[in-house]
Amino acid sequence: MGDVHLMNSTKKKFLFIFLLFSCVLGLLPGQFMLVADLVIIYSILKTWNVRGMFKAPMCLFVIFLLCSAISCYFYEKQSFWLTFTNLDFIMFFSFLSYFFMIKKRKTAFTVSDIEWCITRLYFIIFLVFLVQYALLPHRILHLATFIEGEKRFTVFGQIVTLAAYFYFLNKYIISKKNKYLLYLLPELLIVFIQGFRSYIVAIILVSALFVVKVGGIKRTMSIILITPILAFFIIQIPIVNNAISNMMDRQVDANFSNEDYIRLRQFEYFTTEHFKSPVEYVFGSGFSNPRSEYGKRMFYLQGMVDGNQTGPIGGWRDWGMVGLSWIIGLPCLLCILFCIFRIFRTNIPKQYLYLKYFYVFILLTSVTSVEFYRWGSVFFHGVLFYQFEMIVRKQKSDLLALKGQQV
Repeated sequence: MGDVHLMNSTKKKFLFIFLLFSCVLGLLPGQFMLVADLVIIYSILKTWNVRGMFKAPMCLFVIFLLCSAISCYFYEKQSFWLTFTNLDFIMFFSFLSYFFMIKKRKTAFTVSDIEWCITRLYFIIFLVFLVQYALLPHRILHLATFIEGEKRFTVFGQIVTLAAYFYFLNKYIISKKNKYLLYLLPELLIVFIQGFRSYIVAIILVSALFVVKVGGIKRTMSIILITPILAFFIIQIPIVNNAISNMMDRQVDANFSNEDYIRLRQFEYFTTEHFKSPVEYVFGSGFSNPRSEYGKRMFYLQGMVDGNQTGPIGGWRDWGMVGLSWIIGLPCLLCILFCIFRIFRTNIPKQYLYLKYFYVFILLTSVTSVEFYRWGSVFFHGVLFYQFEMIVRKQKSDLLALKGQQV
């Protein structure tokens, strides 16, 4: 028993360290993910006969991702080599980490192992986030985004903190222990400091929905009484107050009622000027490499600012999953959405519902946000899909065992 416990502990630490260095905090250059990609390609080949809950849409995803590369070659004249060696492609391919997880299913990580990693990464990211904020404009990390004038930035893999937030909210609703309510504060601080309007609205709405659906009326009333107090104290924090002021200033011009809003200009470019054929629109233009003519054109557009509205005209990332479909194609995006909606449709025990509400939040914010596929985040989705599958498998196993006892 002691050896088994030691082995499980080692696996947890291995996963934790791998997530920390490969897709969280920007501690290593993005090119490091090429190592993970090679392992994933090997895992895809080795799991050809292995069954998996998300395997079919994931296999189709690989096929359609290759179709986007073909579309890029045919319409944008960019070679396959330049497409596959582009850093965006290298980072995005790690979405297929699911194959690595199911390859090791019999000896790999349990649901509790992954939860162990999530909770510890949560507090590490929060601590490093605060240190980085205090040291700005000096950077101690490879930041995912950085707006120096407003001291706004995002870190690689910060999606982990969102998963942990809903995990602790789930714990609080079920156990009613106030310590879990306190554990929500780090993520709320991050959201308010970063000042993303869609995030603030979405996290309030989804949290409220979560509490109503899972906690019932009594728990909902207690949250309603506590929330204004927490909000009051959070807003009084100087860095949060400053972020809210900047957010209100942006709201004056950065909205869809303003015809010069950069996102409207971006949408106009990609729907009327960018694509050379309806086929390219369906299968995507592929990830551009700065060394190709296509890449040079996109690099120019991504650095070009339209009028007084900050932001690149070629900034497809500002349109979240919609923008992603312009690059990898509609079929690829549908494969991703199929996996997420399968999570929504599948019944799971109450203590794991945080996974569903986490993806509700992701979908709500990913219309005009890159959060789903921010650098350092996509690897984590494959891990969560595997975790969900393990929950479903355990649920079925427990049900069969119960039926066996009744017989």
